[in-house]
Amino acid sequence: MNKKNIVIYAIVFFVIFAIEFGLNSYLSFTIDKEQYLFYQNLMNVLPLFTTLLGFGTPFAVVYLTSLSKYNNKVYLLESNLFTLYFSLFLFSFCVILYNLEYLELYILIALILGFFNAIKQNSVNFYLAKKELNKSSVIRLNQKLIYLMVIVVSIYFLTINNDKTVSMILVTGEILGLLVLTFKYRIFLFSKFKKIKSILNISKYAFLSNLFSMISLATPIVLLNYFEYSSAEIISFSIAYSLLKYSGILLAPFMQLITPYFTPIKNDFEKVKILYKKYAILLFAFGIIISFVMFFLSEFIINTFFSQEYNNAVDIFNVLIFSLPFLFVNSFSMSLISSVISVKITSIIVLFTMLMMIIGNYFIHFFYLNIYWLSIFIVVYNLAIMFISSYNLLKERCN
Repeated sequence: MNKKNIVIYAIVFFVIFAIEFGLNSYLSFTIDKEQYLFYQNLMNVLPLFTTLLGFGTPFAVVYLTSLSKYNNKVYLLESNLFTLYFSLFLFSFCVILYNLEYLELYILIALILGFFNAIKQNSVNFYLAKKELNKSSVIRLNQKLIYLMVIVVSIYFLTINNDKTVSMILVTGEILGLLVLTFKYRIFLFSKFKKIKSILNISKYAFLSNLFSMISLATPIVLLNYFEYSSAEIISFSIAYSLLKYSGILLAPFMQLITPYFTPIKNDFEKVKILYKKYAILLFAFGIIISFVMFFLSEFIINTFFSQEYNNAVDIFNVLIFSLPFLFVNSFSMSLISSVISVKITSIIVLFTMLMMIIGNYFIHFFYLNIYWLSIFIVVYNLAIMFISSYNLLKERCN
């Protein structure tokens, strides 16, 4: 891959992240509190529905296309059709539940937006697999700018005083984006599903990996709300935990390039082993540097952007941040296991680590240990994952 294109792709990724952060801030000042709460609820559940409706096809597209000698669109087209049919089935079911008042509106809208997100992920991953990073960057940026334009114009011309208006604006932005994507890149064509079995054999395990991972990430916050902790403690931990995840986003654009790069050389075990050791050491060292920088900046960041009431988040974050080197290596290792060993093995590892997270949290809360013990557990938990994933890479596949 051309280094210049990789840099451009990373820049676009962070520009899009900045747009999303800015949009969130903009909406907090321009729409009513009730509608902003609706938007926040929608954004919080959207990743779950994107994972559900994608059903692992984004990974299947990049993995199978990377292995294809012809780099044709068959995996993209059939994955998109599967996502369309699967989404229509779930949407029909959810409309019935919504009409019976068993479902909140934001859940229904998250289902619709999740479909659009899954299609965009498939399309971006197809061009990543072809190592056409510029096209992937253009798709991501165009889609986000169209979405942003529709929202800003709508807020300027419309009176937004109910959740349905917010829903209409968000869905309209996604529809326009999908129309542009479809006409420009021909991402939808009817197919006889000749490759669907191969796609689903890969995607089902990718879906399970994503689902288990999301449950693991959500477990600490969910169980803190379940057990008797004060709202200040819960919010302080949530702030620190969110900052840890935001710190990890530094490597996100590069993690997306692992499958296109490593899948074609998956049979060259010795080369994979050498590259893994090299990059794992670099990522670990980079994680240590970022951890120390964030440790010394934590008080400034938290006191600047959050209320003094949640100052305890500083101490919690100063513990959590030392799991960052392990998180960097883990992201690399798990992506590599999916690419060069088996995505099924990845799903088994993530299932095991999810159970570790749940059991560990219950143990801490059952014995009424304070919230700092939970922070220490998360650091140890990520260290354990690093050893597990490294063992699978260096022993099972590359001996």
